[in-house]
Amino acid sequence: MRRIMAHTVNYPVGAQVGFCLLAPSDPREWSSAYNRLIADIRRQIRSLLPNFESHVAWRGCSDRVLARNPYADIGLSVAHGMAAVWMAEREDSTFRARASWGDLRGEARDWMTRIGPRFDEMLMRLGCIQHLPADDPSILWPLAA
Repeated sequence: MRRIMAHTVNYPVGAQVGFCLLAPSDPREWSSAYNRLIADIRRQIRSLLPNFESHVAWRGCSDRVLARNPYADIGLSVAHGMAAVWMAEREDSTFRARASWGDLRGEARDWMTRIGPRFDEMLMRLGCIQHLPADDPSILWPLAA
């Protein structure tokens, strides 16, 4: 009998998100599987969302930013063999400073609503499971134990 355990992966609150497994059969292959996923994400961003530029940053200690434009970050969060690929409104200090001078947050939300279908297409091309509740930053994922 196999017991199912639940593990979580966190991602930015309010993000549009898709999930995929990152669990190679040989644990020594984890690093190369992770790097392949990052390369695939960046390739899809260039193809479908060309207004994003490659970016290296972190949101907190577990959310890695891979690309950024004036309104949003696209990133990756990984835990327990599951990867969350997400797009979220920027929250860095540069964005917050610009947002304090006008309604940049509203503009960012409108832009993200318009671009959402292209991000969904990117998630589909990456083989991610989509349309899980985006406002719950802690999604349960069953893993065989």
